[in-house]
Amino acid sequence: TKKGMRWIKIHAANKYGYDKADFDGRVAFIDNMMPMLERVAEDPLEHVKVWSEADEPWQFLAAVFALFDEEIAARLPVQADGSCNGIQHYAAAGRDEIGAEAVNLIPGDTPNDAYLDVLDAVVHRVQVDAKGGDPTARMILPLLQNEDKGRVVVKQPVMCTPYNVTRVGARDMVKEKLKKFGHAPAGIFKTSDYLATTIFNSVGDVCVGAREIMTWIEGSVRAMCKADKFRTVRWQSPLGATVIQPYRNFRKHKIETVMQWVTLAERDDLSEVSLRRQVQGGPPNWVHSQDGGHAQSTAIRCYEEDIDAAFIHDGYLTHAETMDEMNVILREEFVEQHLMDQVGITHKYWTDRYPDVDLPDPPAKGSLDLNVVRDSKYFFA
Repeated sequence: TKKGMRWIKIHAANKYGYDKADFDGRVAFIDNMMPMLERVAEDPLEHVKVWSEADEPWQFLAAVFALFDEEIAARLPVQADGSCNGIQHYAAAGRDEIGAEAVNLIPGDTPNDAYLDVLDAVVHRVQVDAKGGDPTARMILPLLQNEDKGRVVVKQPVMCTPYNVTRVGARDMVKEKLKKFGHAPAGIFKTSDYLATTIFNSVGDVCVGAREIMTWIEGSVRAMCKADKFRTVRWQSPLGATVIQPYRNFRKHKIETVMQWVTLAERDDLSEVSLRRQVQGGPPNWVHSQDGGHAQSTAIRCYEEDIDAAFIHDGYLTHAETMDEMNVILREEFVEQHLMDQVGITHKYWTDRYPDVDLPDPPAKGSLDLNVVRDSKYFFA
């Protein structure tokens, strides 16, 4: 149908890499390519260059076949992806209006790009440092002011922030991108370290709610682990499943043999928990339990309404003919999940489990009306 073909064109544009425009723009992008794409569908080996330059070449090629074959079109899984999905959950949990706008929880005529929002904040900070005489800031500022290159530099660390990427990890991500853009090896470590720190701080500027909740989780986990060194941290997912962080230290035993000393390491319920890993794992595991709960509730609804669906983290797939229906369901389930105050539920679970521990209070909530998510076209797009 016309509705289904529209979603196949949007899917094709997404897989090509043309996914920042509004939906009409993505459809127009594919419409303008149709004469060439028809030749690709007829003989893909003759026109390898056309489809191999796509961001996801094989998925793009499958979508091209679907454009000209009704049988393929009826079977092709069409995908909708969340917009920085980890931050979406944090923004909803904290009712953070600024973060919500950055990750498309709030309706807009065009999709917002959170990576560009963070890049703007990074550029502002670097400009201030450059005016203050910082040589590293002065040197790297021109690259960051190139929007395409700057976005590439900040994207991966921003994407991984909800999952508690370490400063070292972020620095390595930035370093690889600087190498890609020809940054001289001399000074690359200092530059990437400076940028990683600046990106971290800038994410906090744009996604205040996410940073506050992550800090609160870390503080709570630290307090619980220090209060009971043998008790693993746990909480309940939105659907009631118990999430347990299994991280413990190894207990070591030195055994003397006739030839040498052997160290035997074992880990069981008698081993102390690993404070570092428990704290570091808290925010990413908590937000994974949130996106997992959202996927599960969406899957249940799709099953009940006889909609074929599949889920890969924040990639939600169905057939083109039922994409509109699944879009409604995944928005409704997201709103219903976060209307239950997931942070408050976790806080109560922890205070009940550790009644004698002085746990930090959850951060204050913002003023976001979660119901607006129901009308946000680019929440998942």
